[in-house]
Amino acid sequence: MSESGKGTAIATWAKRYISTFDLALVSIDPGEKAPKGLGWNKPGGYITDADTAEAFWQRNPNHNLGVVLGPSRVCSLDVDDVQWTRHVLYELLGLDLDAMAVVFPTIVGNPLRFRVVFKVPEGIELTRHSLSWPNEKDPDGSIFKGLMDKAKSAKEQGDLAAEAAARTEAEPFKRFTVFELRAGLVQDVFPPSIHPGTGKPYIWKTAPSATDGLPTLTNELLTIWQNWEFFKRDAEAACPWAVALPKPPVKAVKRAVLGGGKRPSVIDEFNRCHDVAELLRTHGYIQRGNKWLYPQSSTGLPGVTISEGKVYSHHGADPLANGHQNDAFEVFCLLEHCGDQSKAVKDAARMLGMQHAVRPDANDLPPTPSGELNGPISDDTCSSSEAAPAPDGGRGGHNAGSHTSSFCAG
Repeated sequence: MSESGKGTAIATWAKRYISTFDLALVSIDPGEKAPKGLGWNKPGGYITDADTAEAFWQRNPNHNLGVVLGPSRVCSLDVDDVQWTRHVLYELLGLDLDAMAVVFPTIVGNPLRFRVVFKVPEGIELTRHSLSWPNEKDPDGSIFKGLMDKAKSAKEQGDLAAEAAARTEAEPFKRFTVFELRAGLVQDVFPPSIHPGTGKPYIWKTAPSATDGLPTLTNELLTIWQNWEFFKRDAEAACPWAVALPKPPVKAVKRAVLGGGKRPSVIDEFNRCHDVAELLRTHGYIQRGNKWLYPQSSTGLPGVTISEGKVYSHHGADPLANGHQNDAFEVFCLLEHCGDQSKAVKDAARMLGMQHAVRPDANDLPPTPSGELNGPISDDTCSSSEAAPAPDGGRGGHNAGSHTSSFCAG
């Protein structure tokens, strides 16, 4: 199926979509992007017989053609804003949007946008989700809200001209859609329908294989779909001009100066010699764009950030999720010594060749990073194993090998 859509009659495409790809089709009036009336997405409202579809579009060659996603077992990533979809997917998951559009079946109507099409995995039901951002000219939405309040007031007073003027004035300030995850009882326009905005046919930028059919939705996109509320939170925060919500103050970690100030602090020396990103990688954390994924995460979405050399984790089960920004020593203490600072300081001194630089006692130890543990943790609470370095993350790196780590049990 290599044709772009321009040279093949729509009736032929309609028959092929059903006979080859088992899609459910719906007719759309000429110059429109959506079907009219009720019931088009219910049994009897769409067409699943290839000969019936061919006959309909032979009689109505100017009608556009839609695919009802739910009964077709089809879903799509509908990219409304290419620049910022590219930004979000890479920043949060390390996904390469442009490569995705080359590898997977992709439809283009408006040349500034595109839609990537997949088959829904067996045994899974998906619904539609949409990510929108505030307008860059109105980050907090106050301008748009004020103008819409003005339009509402004019309408209540019967001043239709003032209402229309206020709505027109508000248009440049409204929120915009970054992308949609489309599935369920909605429809997507398929080639070679005519785009009402351009007057030109929708085309397959990358066509599906007639032999293999549509590819199954990728694991990365399925993870987004099934954990939408978590992803949406991070994706909205990734907007460069979004007004940040107030955050609770980060708990400060106070430390006593070790060795009377005459010798270098074991902790300070450890922090000077160790990089937090390398510590995370060694313990099986996986880099996804600018964030890191806790190896035992139940959502599969990265929730660990590094800022100014310190680690903060949003993963509920992560030992590093203690409400602090943890430096390299605190990461080492939590992941390798279950928060036991006495053991961590002794081990760090041994690693650094500073056994004589410090004699840990209660007065020389830093507070527990979690702020909750009041004493040493028994050896029974930790299960240690060799840590295997994880492969480098980075752009387009979606897969990671298995890891072992010395996380605390429990």
